[in-house]
Amino acid sequence: MAQSAMSNSGRGVGLIRGAGTRMTLWFYAMIRLLCVGKALTATIHQQKFVKLSLKENVAAAVRDITNEKFWKRIHCLVCCFGFSCPLFASLL
Repeated sequence: MAQSAMSNSGRGVGLIRGAGTRMTLWFYAMIRLLCVGKALTATIHQQKFVKLSLKENVAAAVRDITNEKFWKRIHCLVCCFGFSCPLFASLL
């Protein structure tokens, strides 16, 4: 979160994790992911972040963040369930 704070006016970006017991939380997490997409992209491109040694799960997340199809698929899932926000259109 320290890296994301550098690109987000000093505020760390944390994602809401979905819970296996409540399906709606997964959609809240996807909406949150779309909202902080630009901050996540800025974070992974910072020199300080690039120099870090990444665990396999973090490296997989970085691959997802850099993949355009990932963002389009998340957007599609969120829209299919009736969630809409003007912010989403600017992310694609």
